Amino acid sequence: MPGRLQGKIAVITGNSTGIGRAISLTFYREGATVVCSDMKEDAPDGSTTHGLITKDGGKAIFIQCDVTKPSEVKNLMNTAVNEFGRIDILVCNAGNSGITREHMPAPIWELDDSVWERTMGVNVHGVFQTLKYGLRYMINQEPAADGKRGRIINLASIVGLVGTRNSSSYVASKHAVAGLTKSVALEVAPYNIHCNAVCPGFVDTALVAGLKENDAAWQLINNLHPLGGIGKAQDIANMILFMASEENTWMTGACVPVDGGYTAQ
Repeated sequence: MPGRLQGKIAVITGNSTGIGRAISLTFYREGATVVCSDMKEDAPDGSTTHGLITKDGGKAIFIQCDVTKPSEVKNLMNTAVNEFGRIDILVCNAGNSGITREHMPAPIWELDDSVWERTMGVNVHGVFQTLKYGLRYMINQEPAADGKRGRIINLASIVGLVGTRNSSSYVASKHAVAGLTKSVALEVAPYNIHCNAVCPGFVDTALVAGLKENDAAWQLINNLHPLGGIGKAQDIANMILFMASEENTWMTGACVPVDGGYTAQ
């Protein structure tokens, strides 16, 4: 039985690890060709996302890309189209929480300028560049069999919907992603392109790994979700699969929380 993304070409940023890898493997299993991109090709364990896909018989390539650099984003899109002819699905997943051992969550008056600049650079400027150069191809390509020219999914966050203390740079950046999603959805609707965002709660990935070192903070985060615990990368990938598939015929401009009930409170 054909997969839900059979024959589709998907470009995914930031997919060497975490949610990006889960999205990529899910897409491959549903029949998509995956264009993998990230700043580093391999995960800490030495594995690569495109390697896992091709080893299992799928089709994938890797293109190194720092989404904050327009020349590298343009090269990513150019290479994807030159190699496969079109871009059916664009997932803007690359992101940065700003949390490191040197820079833990802090109120705005203690926030280091470098944290703000790094977080906004990747999460806002990077998404802007990815949308800008990806859409230059999408709006001009022939519609697929279902009449759609493409589907875009941005990775926002629950803090793109609500505020939280001591994370002003991350909250601001993800609210910007939510705003971009809505604005772009209106701009591309006449081209029969969908643009939506997923807003994950706290998910067990490297982005929150630094918080695990603080037992009190980690327990607090677990308790914030009414369903208990924190999410898995696959939880997010499953929602994105729907948004990217032909089952999504009328959803656009939506910012959908997948958060264990966090934003229902």
